[in-house]
Amino acid sequence: ALAIGRNAKSVREFLEENYAEHATAEEKGDVDAPIKLAVKALMEVVESGAKNIEIAYMKPGQPLKTLPADKVAAMCKEIEKQKEADKRKKKTKKTAK
Repeated sequence: ALAIGRNAKSVREFLEENYAEHATAEEKGDVDAPIKLAVKALMEVVESGAKNIEIAYMKPGQPLKTLPADKVAAMCKEIEKQKEADKRKKKTKKTAK
């Protein structure tokens, strides 16, 4: 994994820590798993979420493609919902102990 620019170290560390989970999702047929991981990593360091994120990607044998802003926004929304659900699970586990 590689990141450049401001906060590059934080993004690289996030990618390294979370890669295995998304690689498994990709193996299970989620072709967007690598892109979701990149968006999730960027959301860790970028303010204002989707407004400040642009994604371009390449697949073998295909030209560079840009992810439409509405798809980036949808991914950001999905990631935020997952974060909230994870927080609720952690609170529930703490109160159950």
